[in-house]
Amino acid sequence: MGAATVGTSAPPLRATTARLAAWARLGLMAVAVTLVPLTLVAPVSAATSLTVLALVAAWTSAYAYTALRTGLTGALTCADTLITAATCLNIGQLVPLQQVTAGASWVQVLLTTCLLGICFVWPWQVSVPVGLTLAAVFALGLRLAGVPALGAGAVAVAQVLLIATVMGLVRRAGRDADVTLAAAQADARAAAIEQARRGDELRQLSLLHDTALATLTTIAAVDTTPFAAVVRQRSASDVRALSGPATKPEIGAVSLPERLAAVVDQAPPELRVRLASAACTVPGDVAEALCCAVGEALVNVSRHAGVPDVEVRVEAPPGRVIVHVADHGAGFDLTTVGPHRYGVRNSITGRLDAVGCRVHLASATGEGTRWTFEWPHE
Repeated sequence: MGAATVGTSAPPLRATTARLAAWARLGLMAVAVTLVPLTLVAPVSAATSLTVLALVAAWTSAYAYTALRTGLTGALTCADTLITAATCLNIGQLVPLQQVTAGASWVQVLLTTCLLGICFVWPWQVSVPVGLTLAAVFALGLRLAGVPALGAGAVAVAQVLLIATVMGLVRRAGRDADVTLAAAQADARAAAIEQARRGDELRQLSLLHDTALATLTTIAAVDTTPFAAVVRQRSASDVRALSGPATKPEIGAVSLPERLAAVVDQAPPELRVRLASAACTVPGDVAEALCCAVGEALVNVSRHAGVPDVEVRVEAPPGRVIVHVADHGAGFDLTTVGPHRYGVRNSITGRLDAVGCRVHLASATGEGTRWTFEWPHE
């Protein structure tokens, strides 16, 4: 069973922040390019302001294109920080003073989006010093323009601290999620390994139960002298099964009657088994489970029924394949079958449950035993 590789939240977070920074910059600069030409007044030079705005708009396009294609990188953010710092220093020559005073200039929009990129790319140990330095440069530009810098500078500082705090929380949550996911996947891998180990153990126990143990029990319970040759053949077959490599069920449909005929041939020698089967095919794993269950049922007849005659009948109504194993022997009280009865619990019920078959057992003391194995299909 395969297990998913433990991932990390970092790549999705980088992709999301890159998209956010790129589209925020593009949207806000599109508004600035539309409105700035309508709001320019003396003494700001329209030619200077529009030229710088055009250059910043071109840079914004390149910035957004790069961020969307390759993500926000340190080099891209450094270049953006330098361009933003130069623009902030010259805010007095680019924006009318009344807009600067009102805090509604496109330069402040550029500053905010640049601070976003800084905090998105670097951890707080780097983003906070760089962001505060950029805020100080912006405050210096305001002073050079003759505008009080305290209020706008404080807003820039608050932006740096707020964005850095939010990103710190997001990154910590991502790390916590990674740890939780890694632990969950480790538990899933351990469970899968344990399930595979347990499945292999059950297969080995089933093989031992159905081969050597069944043969030895039959020898101990029944006078096998008249069937010495058959017992030797069966014992040799058991040795080959136990010492040979593990086999896997055939892939694809197989003939169930043919497989059951082979099981009947290997039945305990003292039994007289009558096989009546409708023509039908089933998947290889289903055929193997049904054959093992029938074989175990025949062994149980040999040990407990006290009669030699057994009927194995296969029916194939639409959508189902049904196998009956019936004898008219001693029977038993179903309530006396304890959990230690490995053959009933695993060799029959467990195997058939694993391939989607239904199992029904009917028996009573003195009235024989009937097993019904049903495999539903479309």
